[in-house]
Amino acid sequence: MARFHSRNPHFSRRALLGGMPAGCAAALPVGEASAHVKLSKDAVRFKKLSADDRTCRSCALFVAPSSCAFVEGPIEPEGTCWIWRARGA
Repeated sequence: MARFHSRNPHFSRRALLGGMPAGCAAALPVGEASAHVKLSKDAVRFKKLSADDRTCRSCALFVAPSSCAFVEGPIEPEGTCWIWRARGA
């Protein structure tokens, strides 16, 4: 089996794999008709209280009153995580 060698000295498998969950989550369709596995709160580094204006309530993935299209279980509307997306973006 051939091995992949990058010519870019800043390329690493860790960097590639580390960016995959965010990219995969952003590529999934949002809607009731789409079926996908939801991520755990730990996987998205969920925090119950946001330190800025990036709250679940202002996220495009938020489903009122207390759930998320991508995170399993109930969530706090004033919480946040790393898959937060601006509405209309």
